Amino acid sequence: MGCTSGAALTKLDNPTGEQSQPRLLHFRTLDWGMDELRKLLVCFEYVRGPDYDTVLATNITYIGFVGVLTGVRRGLSVSLNFRPNHDTSSWLRNYRYYGSHLLVLLGLRRSISSMLRGYILPPDGSSPPPTLDKVWPTVMRTPSTAAYLIFCDGADVVVLEKDHRTAHVERQSSFIVATNSDRVTPSVRENGHQGDHAGAALGTGVVVSVVDLIEDSEERRKFMQAHWDKKVRQVRKATSIPECTYSTARQDPLRRTRASQRWGGGSSHEIVPNGSSLPTPSSGKLVDSEVTASLKEVIKWTTTYPTTNEMTHFAAVMDPTEGKVVWIRRYLEPLVFHTRY
Repeated sequence: MGCTSGAALTKLDNPTGEQSQPRLLHFRTLDWGMDELRKLLVCFEYVRGPDYDTVLATNITYIGFVGVLTGVRRGLSVSLNFRPNHDTSSWLRNYRYYGSHLLVLLGLRRSISSMLRGYILPPDGSSPPPTLDKVWPTVMRTPSTAAYLIFCDGADVVVLEKDHRTAHVERQSSFIVATNSDRVTPSVRENGHQGDHAGAALGTGVVVSVVDLIEDSEERRKFMQAHWDKKVRQVRKATSIPECTYSTARQDPLRRTRASQRWGGGSSHEIVPNGSSLPTPSSGKLVDSEVTASLKEVIKWTTTYPTTNEMTHFAAVMDPTEGKVVWIRRYLEPLVFHTRY
């Protein structure tokens, strides 16, 4: 199961013609090999009586799944990406990690998706929902499975590279992208642990190499980052700031993920207790607000291969400032990509 999530500073079109303030839009794709789930995808809108016209939160999920993998309310949007590795530096860490899984299976501990549901759908309607700055530190320290968690409030976006009780944290106010590989944790290839992960292609009958999964993930991240870096270059050129190069990645001429190939042929830091700072490559000295994308551009980036691929179940763009999903597309059948030169 691969995913691409992140946020991009966007200037929305204003019907009145007035200048709109830039805001972060939260983009998200969910990739999974179980095609049977495509027809079970639903978008729930939650209301609280007696005002049944006001949507309090939206959850994009599968029928029968009660947690939140992709959700938004006013002031917060969240998405969860699969993380194929965790800290195995000691037997005690492994014991605690898998012990936590057992507690979830026994119903003695909430799953990570159930925890996220609590932040998107606060049970008490009388008290204000928690803000971004209260949510992510709490989530970081709460025992859970390993995952990549993306939180956005429209002004800032936080990515947690979460382990059992710790996390590497990155915070940005212009652009960020997260897939299914770590930025700072030593990679699987470097450690030599080249295991397989059946869940990555659940329903296909194929065991996907973790190395292939991570390489696909890094490729998707590079391509998404390249879209934003190209936007930065355009602004640099317009403002006569020295140009910077942007990342590129290898394109598979058959436009397939590695899993499919196996089937058929301004930089910011956030330093926190129990976490670590995670820098990102700087695009230069441009003020964040000088570089903005349009909604059409964010949608185009999100739906371009390899970000959207033959395993993508849906793609969506959320606006946490307004608390709504501004665009969503479901893929009932696997996409087929043709080579174009």
